[in-house]
Amino acid sequence: MPDEPKPKMPTQYRRTFTLQSAHLNNQEAYDNLGTALDDEDFPALMSVLTNIHGHNFKVDVTITGFLGKEFDYLVDDRDIALFMEKFDNANLSLIPPFGPHKRATTENLAEHFAEQIWGMVGDNVSYVGVFVSETESINASAARGR
Repeated sequence: MPDEPKPKMPTQYRRTFTLQSAHLNNQEAYDNLGTALDDEDFPALMSVLTNIHGHNFKVDVTITGFLGKEFDYLVDDRDIALFMEKFDNANLSLIPPFGPHKRATTENLAEHFAEQIWGMVGDNVSYVGVFVSETESINASAARGR
């Protein structure tokens, strides 16, 4: 009896990024952000400036899929690195889609990163997972899959 071909097993890509970033830490600051930037409103600007703080965010990215004749990798590592780079040493509250109408929370960061990385992968990828840690005890995750 001839040997049956073995089913392919998925391959997994994992990478961890550290982002030293700041964000606004309360709703009042977010509410005043648009006014402070557009109208040069000093009290609004002070509300924004006095309610900013930073973290060393840890972002774990996991991508699962299959390698084959058409695909010899799951994702171009440079694409993810360039995407994540814009969030390092930055005020996350000023990087779209974040701003006055969408807070740069740990949950929203995880959702945004998962959505954007999902758009970078090919049809051979079945899963993208992102785990964002703000501190050792505050974290959020988001995933996309087919």
